[in-house]
Order: sequence, then C-alpha cells, then structure tokens
Amino acid sequence: MTQYAVLLLHFSGLFLFNALFGPDVTVSGSAPATADPGQEFTMDITIKKGSTYGFAQLKLELPAGFSATAGEKSGSDFKISGTTVRFTWTSLPS
Repeated sequence: MTQYAVLLLHFSGLFLFNALFGPDVTVSGSAPATADPGQEFTMDITIKKGSTYGFAQLKLELPAGFSATAGEKSGSDFKISGTTVRFTWTSLPS
C-alpha cells in the first residue's frame, strides 16, 4: 500500500505539467487504484499537445520495486534507467 502512495505522488507530477505549460498542453492518465511491486498493470498516459511542436520529453519516476515497458510510444524514444522512465520526441508528431 505504501508503494501505491509513492506511485500516486509521482503520477500527480503529470498534472503539475499542465499548470506549467498552460491550457494548450494537457497531460492526463489512468492507473489502478492499488498496485504492489511485481504486480503487472497498465497505466495509460494521454498528452494533448495543442499547437506545441519540436523537442519534448516526458519523465516519470517509478517507486522502488516497480518497472516499466512501453506500449504505444507515438514516435518517441523510450528509455528506462533505474527508476527513471523517459519518453523523448525530437519532433512531436502532428
């Protein structure tokens, strides 16, 4: 259960992104209500970029004991290093 609280804290960072970049860019996501290390689940993240173009990166920090694999990457380069997950676009898709 503690792992869930940490996951929720990191997931809430996505919504801070909205506050920093205004209404033109929105980030939303969904995840299960609870998760334990080693349990497999799907977390969906949706980014609406508006008129934003060029380089972009989404960085997430996973709680200890969690890992990630990329599903749909929408043209991004997916990398995971330790508990840091990065999706990087050299040029955002239209």
